Formats: sequence, structure tokens, C-alpha cells
Amino acid sequence: MTRRLPLLCAAAFLAAPRADARACSFAGPGPYVIDTSMQATDHVAPTLGPITVARLQRGAKTGGCQGGNSCDGFASLTLAVTASDDVTPATDIGYRFSLVAGALPPFSSILLDQPSTVVLSDGGIWFGWAEGTENNPPIDFTLQVVAIDRAGNESPPQTVRVSDDPGGCAIARPRPHARELAWATAAAMLLAARRRRRRSA
Repeated sequence: MTRRLPLLCAAAFLAAPRADARACSFAGPGPYVIDTSMQATDHVAPTLGPITVARLQRGAKTGGCQGGNSCDGFASLTLAVTASDDVTPATDIGYRFSLVAGALPPFSSILLDQPSTVVLSDGGIWFGWAEGTENNPPIDFTLQVVAIDRAGNESPPQTVRVSDDPGGCAIARPRPHARELAWATAAAMLLAARRRRRRSA
């Protein structure tokens, strides 16, 4: 039994989504500063494509093999966003988020109704918050998003709905990556092979 535990822990670790590890300690959004000196020459607004929910991970206990994990109880949201500007680099574009329906999760790091910087991850905008590991309430809110360049020009708005019910049907719940599934499957096959060898010994 003691030999099986490391394999089970390894399989669980390999299958667990990795993107949310940064939620334990991360630099959240901050105010986005407009450069007024650019306003005389930059009059072109940035473009902002449709926004979708790329990933929504709710708080859950993930460290069962080791008796706990510092990331337990943290949640994260990644929005797939395509924004560009003729002067401001895409990684330097700011955003303004407005709540048009529903309510944000408690302790959400989303700054509302003000130009803000964002945390970028894998081409998406990433947010994190603490919510606990059990009895998390459903999430259902709609954001209006505007891209802002350094001169203060603003794109036409886009809207995105974020919805998830931990006790029912989940929307935009993350799926393990193919590589993670492959590693978990390999670990499970190794464990099964060890069992067969023990029975035949």
C-alpha cells in the first residue's frame, strides 16, 4: 500500500491543471496610466475582438496526497482576448471592466469602472481570488470590456458572460490538457502493471 501512494500522488499531480499555481501569490491588476503627451499624435483607437471564457477554475482541495496545498481554496478566471493598437504594444494595452449583470465573486481582483492593467497568461487576461474549498456559490456575471491605449483612445466595447455552478451544470469548466491526460494515463498503466506482477509473483 505504501508503494502505491507515490504513484497515485504523481498521477494526481500530473493530471491537475497547472495554470492556477500562480493564484497563491500573484501581482494583481493596478491602475493604468494614460500618457497625455501621446494624445497630440495618437488618435487611433485600439481594436478589441470578441472575448470568451478560456478557463474558469473554482477553489478546491488539491493537496490530498500531502495533506494540503497552499493553493487550496483559490479560484481563477482566464479571458481569451485579442487586442491590438497601431502604437501601443498589445502587452501594454489597458482595459476598463464594467459590471453589466450579476455580481463579482467575493475578493475578486477585477477592478471595475477604471482603466486598469491586467495579468496576461498564455494570451489571455488572468484573474485570481480566494473562495475556499467547499460550498462555493454559483458564479454568473457579465462584463463589458473596453481596450485602452497609452494615449487614452478606447475601443468599442465587448461583453462576456462568466457562469459556473459547482453544484450543477458547469459552464466553461476547464478540461485537462492532452499532455496532462497522457501523463496521468501512463502513471495509471504503470500502477496496473505493478499490480499484475504482484499477483503473478
